[in-house]
Amino acid sequence: MYSYKVALKVIQDNLWVGVGKADIEDEMATRYRREFPMIQAGAYIQPHNQYLYSTVAFGIAGLILFIVGFYYAGLCIWPRYAPLLLAQYLIVTLSFLVEYTLETQIGLAFALFFLLLALEGSKPIRAQESEWRPA
Repeated sequence: MYSYKVALKVIQDNLWVGVGKADIEDEMATRYRREFPMIQAGAYIQPHNQYLYSTVAFGIAGLILFIVGFYYAGLCIWPRYAPLLLAQYLIVTLSFLVEYTLETQIGLAFALFFLLLALEGSKPIRAQESEWRPA
């Protein structure tokens, strides 16, 4: 909870453009020292929420671009029935709420691989196909 409180303080000072991804650690450490001096420097953690992390790094403008960019592919196929894609977006979105998933290699690989696999299976069928598709 402390990381969320500290992140919100950083966001208040840098609302529209954020602090930049390279400066998150330094800015968060400065805020931890100021707001919660009883916490040791070794216990400082980054905000464990992808949306909050993106807002600290890139501000409100960056968060909006991130949300539009990430969910655009799913919204483009909306009228078609794509339960696999919906399930994958739900899984990744829920993981965004508890950790900064896309900031680790395994999180990014999982999100991209399974979302792209589901998107491939959601492509419209033009004619009788002789090759295998994932959905």
